[in-house]
Amino acid sequence: MRAITNSRVAILITFFFHGAIFGNWVTRIPDVKQRLNLSDGQLGLLLLAISSGLIMSINFSGGLIARYSSAKITLVASLVGVSILPFLGFLPTFSAMWLMMFAYGVAMTYMDVAMNAQAVIVERKYGKPIMSSFHGSYSIGGFAGALYGGMMIDFHQPAEIHFLSVSVIVASCMMILSRYFVNDPKVAQQEQPPIFKIPPMTLLPLGVIALISSVGEGAMADWTAIFLIKYQQVTESQATYGFAAFSLTMTIGRLVGDRITRKVSPIQILQVNGLIAMSGLSLAVFSNYFVVTIIGFALVGLGLSVIIPIVFTRAGNMPEFQSGVGIASVASIGYLGFLAGPPLIGFIAQHISLRFAFMILAILMTGIILIASRLEKINLNE
Repeated sequence: MRAITNSRVAILITFFFHGAIFGNWVTRIPDVKQRLNLSDGQLGLLLLAISSGLIMSINFSGGLIARYSSAKITLVASLVGVSILPFLGFLPTFSAMWLMMFAYGVAMTYMDVAMNAQAVIVERKYGKPIMSSFHGSYSIGGFAGALYGGMMIDFHQPAEIHFLSVSVIVASCMMILSRYFVNDPKVAQQEQPPIFKIPPMTLLPLGVIALISSVGEGAMADWTAIFLIKYQQVTESQATYGFAAFSLTMTIGRLVGDRITRKVSPIQILQVNGLIAMSGLSLAVFSNYFVVTIIGFALVGLGLSVIIPIVFTRAGNMPEFQSGVGIASVASIGYLGFLAGPPLIGFIAQHISLRFAFMILAILMTGIILIASRLEKINLNE
C-alpha cells in the first residue's frame, strides 16, 4: 500500500507541474501579442500552433504508450516540453514562435495523455474514485503558475528568465518523481500495438463532451486576460486574475469531485456543471464590472471542473483496450476544441467582437447538458 501511495503522490505532483507550466505560459500571452505586434486574429492563428501540435500527435500517443509505457512517455515528454518553454519567451518572429509552439504542443500532449493513463492505473489499484483529485492538482498548478507568472511580471522579469526558472524546477523534480511511476498492465496481444490508432465510434459522445469542455478551458486560458484588458481597462498584471479565478474554482470543484461522484450519477453531474459553466460565461459577457466578470470566469471554472475527469475515467476503464488508448481516443476528439477554439474566437473577435465570441461559447456549453442525457447507452453510470 505504501508503494501505491507513493505513486499517487508522484502522479499528483506531475499533474501539478503540467498545470503550472500552462499557467505560467498563459500569463505571458499579452506579452507575446505586444512583442510581435499581433492583432486578435493573428494571435488566434499563433495560438493555433499549440493546438495543431496537440491534434497532430494525439492519435499517436495511445500507441506510443501501449508500446513504451505511460511512465516513460510521461517523463520524456515533460523534459522535452520544459526544454522548449524558454524559447517561447524571446523568439522575435511569428514563424519561429509558431514552429516552437507547435513542438511544445506535441510534447505537452504526450505528457497529458500519459499522466492520465498513470492516474487511471493508480485509481484502479485504490479501488475508489480519485481521478478528480489528480485533475484538481492540475488546477492547483494552473493557479500557482498564474500567480507566479503575475509575480514575475510585477518584478519586471523578462519572459525568457521567467520560463527558464520554471523549466529548471520542473525538470529537476520530474527526474525524481519518475522513480515512483507505476507499470502499465499487460494486455495479451500477438504483435506490437500500432502507433497510430483511429478513435472508435463508441467513444464519440464522450469525445464531444470533452471537445466542448476543452473549447471552454482553452478560451479561459488564452483569452481571459485579453478580454479583461479590452473591456475592463485593467493592467496586464490585473488581467492575470481572470485565469487565476478560473483555475481556483476549477481546483475546488475537482478536490470535492470524487466525493460527489460516489453519491451522484456522472450524468447528473455533467448536466448541472454544464449549466453552471454556461451561466458563468454569460455573466462575464454581459457584465461591465471587473469583479463581476471575475466571478463569471470563476463559475466557468467550477462548471468545467469535473467534466474531463469523468469522461477520461470512463474512457480509461473500457475493457477493450489499454487505459492510454481509451484516453487518447477521447482526447483526440475532445482536444479538437483546442485546435478550433483559438482561431475561431480570434476570427469572431476580429470581425465582430471578443464579447460576441464569448457569447457564442456560452451557447455551445448547452451541448454538454444535451449530450449527457444520452450517455446511458454507454453505461456512463457504471
